[in-house]
Amino acid sequence: MFGSLAGFRNEGGILRRVGLALVVGFLSLLSAGCGPSNRLGITTPTLSSAEVNVPYQETIRGGGGSSPYTFTVVEGALPPGLSLDSDGRLSGTPTQQGSFPFKVRVRDARGREADRQLTLHVR
Repeated sequence: MFGSLAGFRNEGGILRRVGLALVVGFLSLLSAGCGPSNRLGITTPTLSSAEVNVPYQETIRGGGGSSPYTFTVVEGALPPGLSLDSDGRLSGTPTQQGSFPFKVRVRDARGREADRQLTLHVR
């Protein structure tokens, strides 16, 4: 049915074998972490609000890349009384009301990094 592709004639199934090799190569790239679906990022879009003097815990999550992930605050500051563990667990008891914007960085096992701006509102 498809006798030619880009000016090449399909003689003896050569075009079919080349096409199969290209598909296998593409799948190999995806499994090796080079594909678009493996892009590292922070998948937590927002944080739930916290209350002054009430224990708080939420986990910031990463996706894509190569686990394990480590998380750090690279800009801004967390509310007083809270801390971010390297595994993404944000916990503690906030002691001050307000809105606290900060930037979190995730680093994967291969050293790739991605950032996300988050804000924690404390009532």
